[in-house]
Amino acid sequence: MRKQASLYAPRNWPIWFTFGLLRLCILLPYPAIMSLGRSIGRLIKKMVGRRTKIARINLDLCFPELSNPERSRLLLGHFESLGMGLMEFGLTWWGSDKQIFSRLKVTGREHIAAALSQDKGIILMTGHFTSIELAGRIIHQYIPIHPVYRPHENPVVQHFIAGGRERIVGVGGGIPREDVRSIIRCLRNKQTVWLATDQNYGHKGRVFSRFFGVPAATNSSITRLAKMTGAVVLPAVVLRQKDHLGHELLIESPLTPYPTGDLQQDVQAINDVIESWTRKAPEQYNWIHRRFKTRPKGEKRFYDGL
Repeated sequence: MRKQASLYAPRNWPIWFTFGLLRLCILLPYPAIMSLGRSIGRLIKKMVGRRTKIARINLDLCFPELSNPERSRLLLGHFESLGMGLMEFGLTWWGSDKQIFSRLKVTGREHIAAALSQDKGIILMTGHFTSIELAGRIIHQYIPIHPVYRPHENPVVQHFIAGGRERIVGVGGGIPREDVRSIIRCLRNKQTVWLATDQNYGHKGRVFSRFFGVPAATNSSITRLAKMTGAVVLPAVVLRQKDHLGHELLIESPLTPYPTGDLQQDVQAINDVIESWTRKAPEQYNWIHRRFKTRPKGEKRFYDGL
């Protein structure tokens, strides 16, 4: 009862109102939804100065070959992409199949069959791109998944996220990232776990692996899970098409041999795949995250004061 009451506490009314507006917005024509998302993204950029500075630092580190005006345009494109990603939350949870799948391009579908033919568990590896919520709904149409997630701190936001995901993958289909036993159980039962490990949480078990040439503290759990369970590692990502009027599900061939026994090499292979996707659509990667927060001993810190 206490949890239920906290959902409807007055402090959460603006969040309920925002989600109500989001649900109404997806009734618009698709081009209008995306156009509205870009406008919202530009507004967000003006409101979140700290995150804007973090994104700019990341872009400066990862794209030194670009001029300052080019990185500024990329920064603006990123916030427009974040705004469209916000609209895609609504499409994911309440949109029709026609809205989503009539505009979808699928590349590499044969790699799903190749992974399934091995009769093992599958780690469906992805990255934190701005279409990640919609990616879950799209990917689940081609291979049933158990998403691994980090619960949101706000109870209303978590209520909507959990409800939306349950409508897609079923009740109990998602796995909190701390529940390692359930992840291992799924993989040993030859099921598919959907996992993104490209964020810096300074956790035990990190490996410093290069991302755009910059050492980044990288979660090694995909490598460790593959070693423990014999699971196939299948990279897949959903990217927004250039005209913003549809998406592409890009499925790569399974990583092989994997793991190799060299942890540094195996973790680098994950970062290399995510970097290759990011270069295809650089504005769509999650640049507002402090990806390079944890530094190797003695190296310069990038986000001091942020």
